[in-house]
Amino acid sequence: MMTTPTLNSGIQRRIAYGLWLHDQAPNNVSHPVPLRDLTLSWLRFGYQGEVIESPKLEEILQRALSEGYDACVIFSPGIIINEVWKLPHWQSADFYHHIREYFAHNDALLSANTYQSDNGLELDTACLLIDLARYAEHRLSDTQNAAKTDWLSHYDLTEVKPLPSALTSKFVNLARPTESQADTFFQSLDTQLQRGRQGVFLWNIEAYDDIAPVPDNQAPVSQLLCVAAGFKPLKLLAQRGFDSQTKVTFFDYSQRALEIRQRLIRDWDGHDYPSFCRQIVADFPATETFYQLWDGLGIEQIDWHDVDTLWQAELHQWGGAERFAELWNAHRQLAFEFIHCDVVQDPTPVIQRIEAQTGATLWWSNAFFTIGSNWRLSIQQRRARFLHWINAIADQVPHATLFGADHNNAPINNIAAADYRQYLMQTDKPQLADELRPYAESVYNLRF
Repeated sequence: MMTTPTLNSGIQRRIAYGLWLHDQAPNNVSHPVPLRDLTLSWLRFGYQGEVIESPKLEEILQRALSEGYDACVIFSPGIIINEVWKLPHWQSADFYHHIREYFAHNDALLSANTYQSDNGLELDTACLLIDLARYAEHRLSDTQNAAKTDWLSHYDLTEVKPLPSALTSKFVNLARPTESQADTFFQSLDTQLQRGRQGVFLWNIEAYDDIAPVPDNQAPVSQLLCVAAGFKPLKLLAQRGFDSQTKVTFFDYSQRALEIRQRLIRDWDGHDYPSFCRQIVADFPATETFYQLWDGLGIEQIDWHDVDTLWQAELHQWGGAERFAELWNAHRQLAFEFIHCDVVQDPTPVIQRIEAQTGATLWWSNAFFTIGSNWRLSIQQRRARFLHWINAIADQVPHATLFGADHNNAPINNIAAADYRQYLMQTDKPQLADELRPYAESVYNLRF
């Protein structure tokens, strides 16, 4: 008989994620995008590993065991991991941190919620946490039901450990949208859907680690085409090199983002960004501008001490205030162009601006993986639009260097457009562009 190892407090365990398409799983609940797609898409905001999908729970668990996992998190379609952007210095724990902590300190076979019905105690299959060693031991010891594949239906539900509140507070079940924690999610979703096209990111929340410096003998960026968000455009120029001939084309589906970017370049001298932000907010009021901020806050709700902390952290990444200001003011002398364009709907205006030079660089951030596109488009619809974008770039400028995320939020960075397209077209790697096994031919794996 298998002996379950003693759990060491705080040990990090390999955790698999599964999607159980069981008979009782809900259908679309009158939404055009399948609940299965919504669950996978929101999972990809924080998890880029493989998801094991099956209509049979046993198949998910057996695969996870065979691939060396220690534990498994299983969702039913309709579960949304409802995370919001938290500032780094807050040191807030996200859903995945709580999952790791749970399995590091617990070895119960099954953790889930239960409820009373007319039939007695029943299992809520929305989210299951399963210790795979305990599961294997249980299957071996339960000789009466060992041959059955529906072992869960024979499990004593009085032994089920309730899900920690730290986890249940971070997900929403769209199959039961009347639950109290769904209110916050739908309010935030409605705001994004209604006001996203007025959105402005004064701070870009992506890391810079994917922008590797280029060799000294490599030509500078001839043209940078990028979204109008934060300081990543400047970091791309600084790391990859620019000169007086470099052109910068900003594109965005938010006209207000373009207007504020123009204002920054024209009027800001690169010093004391928090003070300039206050001026921006005064000149572009929140009634007409949707400031994309942390923790779902409105601009009138933020603590400006947090803005000061963010600015100091930003300067640290540039080698100090003077170095940042020097680079900022040098780049202000370049030729700029601003294009109001939604590349998910129609990238033509941007594609037509790409000049056929080897030094072209593109950064579209997560344009193909936004809350709005995830809610309105199925995964296959997003995939088709993303592939159209990649093909159009590769046809126009095959040597252009790409940075961004695909339709599954998998990172793409420091790779030529033609090379990336070739990877996607390889027939010997069927997992490419698969939402269950996102493919990333990249240097760094970033969370967008």
